[in-house]
Amino acid sequence: ETLRPIQNKVNELSAPGAIESILMAGAAKAQEAAQPKLRLFQNKLGLFAIQS
Repeated sequence: ETLRPIQNKVNELSAPGAIESILMAGAAKAQEAAQPKLRLFQNKLGLFAIQS
């Protein structure tokens, strides 16, 4: 009974695509946070942004 929360979390993370989904959400959040600074540096250095 004491380990039930840990077992539940392990089962949740073992689901197909669970970890990938978490990683993709984190990557999107990081990119969103970094984008303004990246644009600022590109402008200061006279670099053109590559659109993907």
